[in-house]
Amino acid sequence: MSAPIFTSEQITRQLRTQWRDGTPDNQTRDWSHVSSVDYYIGDLPANNGQPENASWVPMSDTGKAAAALAFELWDDLIAINLNRVFAPAQNQIQFQYATSTQDNGTYAKQQWQDSTDPSDYGGLHRELTRSDIWFSTTWATHNEDSDLLLGLYGFQTYIHEIGHALGLSHPGDYNAGPGQVITYENDAEFAQDTRHTTVMSYFGGYDKPTKTWVTEGSASALFHSSTPLIGDIAAIQAAYGADMTTRTGDTTYGYNSTAGSIYDFNFYSSSSVPIFAIWDAGGTDTLDGSGTGLGQDINLNAGTYSSMAGETENVGIAYGAVIENAIGGTGNDTIRGNAANNSLSGGAGNDTLFGGDGTDTLSGGGDNDILDGGSGADQLDGGSGVDTADYSASAGRVNVSLSTGTALGGDAHGDTLSGIENLIGTNSSLTDFLTGNSLANRIEGLAGDDFLAGLGGADVLIGGSGVDTADYSASTQRIAVNLASGKGFGGDAQGDTLSGIENLIGTNSSLTDFLTGNSLANRIEGLAGDDLLAGLGGADVLIGGSGIDTADYSASTGRINVNLSTGTGLGGDAHGDTLSGIENLIGTNVSLGDFLTGDGGNNVIAGLAGPDQINGMGGVDTADYSASTQRIAVNLASGKGFGGDAQGDTLSGIENLIGTNSSLTDFLTGNSLANRIEGLAGDDLLAGLGGADVLIGGSGIDTADYSASTGRINVNLSTGTGLGGDAHGDTLSGIENLIGTNVSLGDFLTGDGGNNVIAGLAGPDQINGMGGIDTADYSASAGRINVNLSTGTGLGGDAHGDTLSGIENLIGTNSSLTDFLTGDAFANTIAGLAGADQIDGMGGIDTADYSASAGRINVNLTNGTGLGGDAHGDTLSGIENLIGTNSSLTDFLTGNSLANRIEGLAGDDLIAGLGGADILIGGAGVDTADYSASGGRINVDLSTGTGLGGDAHGDTLSGIENLIGTNIAMTDFLTGNAFANTIAGLAGADQIDGMGGIDTADYSASAGRINVNLSTGAGLGGDAHGDTLSGIENLIGTNSSLTDFLTGDGGNNVIAGLAGADQINGMGGIDTADYSASTGRVNVNLSNGTGLGGDAHGDTLSGIENLIGTNVAMTDFLTGDASANRIEGLAGDDEINGKEGTDIFVGGGGDDLFIFDTALGAGNIDAILDFVVADDMIRLASSIFTGLSAGGLTAAAFRVGAAAADADDRVIYNAGSGGLFFDVDGNGAQGQVQFASLSTGLALTNDNFLVA
Repeated sequence: MSAPIFTSEQITRQLRTQWRDGTPDNQTRDWSHVSSVDYYIGDLPANNGQPENASWVPMSDTGKAAAALAFELWDDLIAINLNRVFAPAQNQIQFQYATSTQDNGTYAKQQWQDSTDPSDYGGLHRELTRSDIWFSTTWATHNEDSDLLLGLYGFQTYIHEIGHALGLSHPGDYNAGPGQVITYENDAEFAQDTRHTTVMSYFGGYDKPTKTWVTEGSASALFHSSTPLIGDIAAIQAAYGADMTTRTGDTTYGYNSTAGSIYDFNFYSSSSVPIFAIWDAGGTDTLDGSGTGLGQDINLNAGTYSSMAGETENVGIAYGAVIENAIGGTGNDTIRGNAANNSLSGGAGNDTLFGGDGTDTLSGGGDNDILDGGSGADQLDGGSGVDTADYSASAGRVNVSLSTGTALGGDAHGDTLSGIENLIGTNSSLTDFLTGNSLANRIEGLAGDDFLAGLGGADVLIGGSGVDTADYSASTQRIAVNLASGKGFGGDAQGDTLSGIENLIGTNSSLTDFLTGNSLANRIEGLAGDDLLAGLGGADVLIGGSGIDTADYSASTGRINVNLSTGTGLGGDAHGDTLSGIENLIGTNVSLGDFLTGDGGNNVIAGLAGPDQINGMGGVDTADYSASTQRIAVNLASGKGFGGDAQGDTLSGIENLIGTNSSLTDFLTGNSLANRIEGLAGDDLLAGLGGADVLIGGSGIDTADYSASTGRINVNLSTGTGLGGDAHGDTLSGIENLIGTNVSLGDFLTGDGGNNVIAGLAGPDQINGMGGIDTADYSASAGRINVNLSTGTGLGGDAHGDTLSGIENLIGTNSSLTDFLTGDAFANTIAGLAGADQIDGMGGIDTADYSASAGRINVNLTNGTGLGGDAHGDTLSGIENLIGTNSSLTDFLTGNSLANRIEGLAGDDLIAGLGGADILIGGAGVDTADYSASGGRINVDLSTGTGLGGDAHGDTLSGIENLIGTNIAMTDFLTGNAFANTIAGLAGADQIDGMGGIDTADYSASAGRINVNLSTGAGLGGDAHGDTLSGIENLIGTNSSLTDFLTGDGGNNVIAGLAGADQINGMGGIDTADYSASTGRVNVNLSNGTGLGGDAHGDTLSGIENLIGTNVAMTDFLTGDASANRIEGLAGDDEINGKEGTDIFVGGGGDDLFIFDTALGAGNIDAILDFVVADDMIRLASSIFTGLSAGGLTAAAFRVGAAAADADDRVIYNAGSGGLFFDVDGNGAQGQVQFASLSTGLALTNDNFLVA
């Protein structure tokens, strides 16, 4: 069983109790009955009556000095005086060496008498009358002078024996003697019976290598105290009282000691250790650890030990002694003060300072320190580094501000702080208020419901236990704080990290704070500003404060029911929420729909996704769809919503609408009340209906629609005002277009300085475009019209009786009847739409616009005719420019002899400007500039976008990919650009340069056969005669029945011979024969270089590696050769055989058959990139795939897996890798050979295989 731990009082009793000398147990002896005791150190004559009378020997001077120092150490502690005398006869304590002693060691012998006070110490006290101390000269090696140094066993033994002489005993009932074995385990009566507590112990010492106190060990290997220790001082002062004259001035111990060598760390060498206990009777004293870079633990409390100068618990402070100050070193020190007014200085290193009671001054010094002032009005100075004021030990709550450097409450009361960056609150269950400063602070609340305010800087706020609040009310800038992610942005929150925080307080800024909780119950206060509060999970308390505040439930995965009138929430993240000071709501994105109810004030409610029920209740309320990514249609009159986030919504008590930020068109309709409708982004249609509405278009081209009005209107976009009908009292902004009414009286519709589109609808309307390029739109008219901008009049349909001014452009009707659309002397754009319209631009530079046509068109300004789509039957005059369609089909757009601007828009368009300096803009798609009608040769360069000569002279080109030259016998210069171009030079010895990209020379229009060689860059015959080619990779031959000679070069060429028995030679590189334009099926075999059928008939092929089949629905037969081939079948049920080599097959559409009939091996593995299990088949030659029966592959012979499972498994598909294997014997004994690779994970079966 381990020994018990004794109190100081118990240890004192142990040391004052006498043992084993014939006296009663618990007897005490001392010299307290006298005021002074004389002691003698030195040489006694022989035969002096003592047992050792014949063996006294002289002591060395070193021994005498050591003994005298040991007596002085005891004398410093006690109230009586110990006086050294030099005459043997005068002494009461004799200290002497002898050649032999009774026990051949060291011991002290006492003589005593009964106490003069029988009641003293319960009658057990005895008065000492004499004490003798004897040391044997054969006392191991400790009799040598070298062992009498401070910290060594010899000197401590002197102290020990003098302690006996003064009345102290061993701490337990043991005493050394012949044959006795005394151990700590057997003889120690309490745990502290070691030389760490008292020099009177037999046990252990300080083991310097391990820097630990031990209970056993060799005396020669251990170090010992240079003074009596704390236990000794307590016991001796209990006997004699304390010496209150010892070191009463301001004394320093440790480094820079003023108390003598024993207390000076610098005095000790590598062969000794400073181990001492301090008794100090007064003054303002300092324990100085400044001379080491090792970490120290300094404790100024009486009865404790400090670990200093690199050692462990080597400096003690006696009970009753008060040391006021401590100085640390350059290591990481811990310094603990006491109840006095302490000055604690950490110095360099990461120090921890505890002031304790009293009014303390704590100075952290350099590096990162922790300062705990304890109770009292303390001064905490962190110094440099990142320093922490720690109030975790305070029993009362605290209010600490690093910004002002002041503190109130608990241990913080009256504290002043400087150089402090971090704060630790209390473990009290009460509320701490912890405030940082403009620097980066770390603030920990610990226990209690604390308020943490980091202020400026990137702060770390740690709430700890309790319900804690991050308070940003002092921030002058808006913030965004999210408790779920623990991050903060903006204002005082910028860079903040938060954990253990339940509540948030926003700023008093007028700007918007974004405050987000977590899954717990949060209290979130917005304070000033229009704040956004999202409690997330938990029963949250959301308090908006002043401003227009929003409760945001967009993150909820469950639908919600929130009512601002009652301030309650149910379902999803709203469940259990209470809301106050909240004006606006954002619902969820769940598909079930939310129930969102406002209150008597003005609310903005965004339902988000799902069929929401939105009820504004009282006030002027708004349904907000700005978060919708899809366009919407919302009608407040019917209370219904469609599209995007509005789909399925039901609205009541809503006065205002906010549209989407989508680029698409929103349809926003009010009701009979005064509505505010905002379109935001996109080209929106706003209809306020009755009431004095506010219509705000936002970005995009927005339209105010009054078509539902039953009374005529007068709307002016210049002034932004409306009168009459549904427009009465309306104000308009950001509106570009107007739609009038269908009433017969006619409207007054006025534009502004921008570009407006105005549709008057029925009635004799007065339409004034004002400034800008304005358009009169009659697309809604059911009857044909006749509108003339020159006269400003309209007839027929919706135009009947209209008066137009300030109008530049016209849009006709979608009626199949003929519109008569006439411009004026200025530039007009006219879109006839459907019907065989008569379009006359009159004067100016006018444009016919077919961008709305769904079908492709063919418009020729030379003859003024149009075909196809909206152009069909159109007659055009006075038109200079053309705009094609947005159809993906090809438009044919032809100019005239004037300077035309022609835009193809979408589709692969063919644009011919003819004469004049034209602007040709291809737009999207692969567009072609066609100069085949030019009577003069041309020079067109797509890389510079310029043209010279003939019809190209002065032309500028953009968005054009392809070129068609002239049919004259002269030379055209046709230059591509960095992209893929197709250039047809037509007749003449043309110079064709493809420049960058993969470019094609196209001779499909040639009536005569050609011979073109890309290696030499020369052409002969037909349209190729005399041509010079550079930067050309691909060739298209002629449709002549004669033979073309088409030769590639060292690069990768694609050659399409078209009709005729062509000779195609790819030369070097990886070359492709392309039959995609053939209208008949083909049979092409690269092994013998022949072709049959369709455009391949009679073809001879060499140097060709790849094949492209036809787009016809019939079967192509495409066969490779021994090289690596890529074969594409395109449309039709094609048969593809790669023969030898590592080939790539792309079947394309149709039910394709892939043939394997050449010897298997690692170099003959083909990849089928688009095998379709439901359509395609694989044919295996029985001569190669031996053992398989002709016909369909049997189910037993096919396996899906990595290898054969039995002898029947021959064709194996590895669904994980896509590999297709043949196993000749079904067990892999002769090897499993891969012959193809397919896509992984196919539902392949034996039905996909034929054996022939």
